[in-house]
Amino acid sequence: MRPASIAINLARAGASRTTTTEAKGMKTKGMKTKGTKTKGTKVGGAHGKGARRGRLKGVYTAAMASVAVAAVVKELRLPADQRTWHGKVAGLVPYDFRFPTMARLKERMWAPESSQLVNPRAFGVGWTLNVGRVVAVVRERVGR
Repeated sequence: MRPASIAINLARAGASRTTTTEAKGMKTKGMKTKGTKTKGTKVGGAHGKGARRGRLKGVYTAAMASVAVAAVVKELRLPADQRTWHGKVAGLVPYDFRFPTMARLKERMWAPESSQLVNPRAFGVGWTLNVGRVVAVVRERVGR
């Protein structure tokens, strides 16, 4: 006999309220046995902070994908000899589709002498944190 069918048989006998989903390891809340009309919900379902965070992440992903498409279209509209594959979309969001180099990674992610906390990404669309500047600011504040 499979564990799921044992759980169902125990539930029918009144020994437990375990259902097949619980027997298979799914976390459930408010689940009742097969004969009742009440339905349960999965823990962490479509309510609460997790769902909101998921929607915001989806909106952010869609926005960045749209900007990436706009950047590619902008580059493809130029003649082949004038394409640089880096610049800004709508004069605001930076993009860089050139192959990343160590020098560019260091310039964008580790520049403690720079005054900027965020720099354009070394590859892709948007900005990246200038970790070097963050470390320099923390050292200045702690050193006082």
